[in-house]
Amino acid sequence: MRSTEFRELATMMRNQGKSYSAIALNLNISKQSARNLCTYKIKVNKNKRGPKQNITGFRVYGIGREICKLKLLGEKVTTTKIINNCKLEISKTTCWRTLHRIGYKCRKAAPQVMLTKKHKEARLTAISQWLSERHDWHQTVFSDEKRFSLDGPDNWCTYVKGKEKNIRQIRQCEGGGLLVWAMVMPNGLISHKIIRKKFNSSDYLSLLKEQAIPIMKLNFGNNYCFQQDNAAVHTAKIIQRFYADNGINTLKWPAKSPDINITEDVWRMISALVYDGPQYQDFKSLEKSINDAILLINSCRRQAICDLYEHIIPKLIVILRKNGNLCNK
Repeated sequence: MRSTEFRELATMMRNQGKSYSAIALNLNISKQSARNLCTYKIKVNKNKRGPKQNITGFRVYGIGREICKLKLLGEKVTTTKIINNCKLEISKTTCWRTLHRIGYKCRKAAPQVMLTKKHKEARLTAISQWLSERHDWHQTVFSDEKRFSLDGPDNWCTYVKGKEKNIRQIRQCEGGGLLVWAMVMPNGLISHKIIRKKFNSSDYLSLLKEQAIPIMKLNFGNNYCFQQDNAAVHTAKIIQRFYADNGINTLKWPAKSPDINITEDVWRMISALVYDGPQYQDFKSLEKSINDAILLINSCRRQAICDLYEHIIPKLIVILRKNGNLCNK
């Protein structure tokens, strides 16, 4: 074992630009010993950590009571709040490990339509009427609007390897998107229109006159039922007057019922195709992608839409059994 002074001398000579052979010759040692002296690093022996701290007994019950209090207040449950409110002298990691041990996991809140008692009663009344009157869903045309953004959905994800980064651009001031109106028919076809400006009841009336009504009459004659939700542009007086004057049969739709509308499933099909690639830099490319996606579904995937019509009645029965709650809840 060489002394510290001997090692410092070898290091100094190396810093002066001398080779390992010259250092070995000056110190009367081998070349390998000179190299070892210059590259030697002092090993720092870390103190071994003891066993992990375990929270047991009354402190676990205290954590459970604190979580119940936070939930009743509608607050977010965090390890920091639990440590401070329960006056625990533990680290966040110990608190997190204790929560996992007693069955708690941190989960992202899932967005969901909130239904009041009035909403549930309206849904049950409408569904009971549809089933008792044996409403013909194969003569029902569904419609809806959806906005497609340039950036794509927030939950866009893909597989990456190792530390490879998955980055999507976020526009703060110059973002935007396109509003798309779509009409889904029992024969599996989709008719759509891309709206580039603010959409009001007058625009919706023009869309009905020029596109929706002619297409429905071409496919079903006068034997059809048109579905729309309760958006302001759909329930405007000029729209209701147009339906009454032209004898158009519309389906009375309960509020907050996206789970019954099969257009929501069609939107998912379209979105999966539209957002399958890189982000869009302009509206022209986004519009082309939307048109291509709907064209592909109309040409190759019509049966998937027909299957959605077949599942409407089973879905209504499930909602009845759940006393008006959402079908997917």
